[in-house]
Amino acid sequence: MDEKYRRNGLLLLNRIHKLKDVVLTNFSASVGPYQILKQLKWKEIDNTHSIYLMLPLKYFSNPQDQVVKGEEMYEGMSETVKKIAEDHQPFLCTLNTLRTEMGNSMQVFKSVPYFPSKFSRVQKILPVKFQIGQLYYTSDQEVFFTNFQNNMRAICKKEGWVGIVVPNRMLHKAGLALGKKYYGHRAVLAKTNLDLT
Repeated sequence: MDEKYRRNGLLLLNRIHKLKDVVLTNFSASVGPYQILKQLKWKEIDNTHSIYLMLPLKYFSNPQDQVVKGEEMYEGMSETVKKIAEDHQPFLCTLNTLRTEMGNSMQVFKSVPYFPSKFSRVQKILPVKFQIGQLYYTSDQEVFFTNFQNNMRAICKKEGWVGIVVPNRMLHKAGLALGKKYYGHRAVLAKTNLDLT
C-alpha cells in the first residue's frame, strides 16, 4: 500500500462498519490490525485445520469416478453456487463437484505443497511434487462429509493430491473426529449484524 494512503485505513474501516446486512471478514490479520479489530468487537474465527492423508493402498485403489470438473460440474447447481465458483476462479482455486447418492456438492480448494516450508528444498529435488488440497468451501457439507473417507479418496485421486486439509469448524459441525491439527499462519476475524446461527 502507498504510504500516503495508510492513515486513511481507519477512515475506510469506519465507513465499512456502517454497512448493514453484510459479513466483514479479515482472513490474515497481522498483529496491529488484529488488536484494532478486537477493540472494534470483531470475533475471532477458529483457524485450526485437520490434515487427512491418503494411505498408499487407498490412493492407488480405484474409487468410483464421482468427481467432475469443467462445465459439467455446474449441472444442477444453483446460481448462488455458480457465482461462488466464479468469484474464486481469479485466485487460481481448484473447483470440482462431488456426485453421490445423497446429492451433489461443489468444492473450492487451494492446491498447496504438503511439505512444511522448512523442508521446501527437499520437495524441489523430488521427482514427484506432493500437493494437498486445502478446503475453502463446500456447497453441501452433508454430502461432502457423509462417507468422508471415500469422498476424500475420490477427490485426491482426481486432483493428484496426497490428502486434504479441512477447517475444524466444519468438522465440529459434521460431528467428525479431528485429524492431525494444523494451525493457520494468521488470525481470522469477522463482524456482522446478521444472525448466522
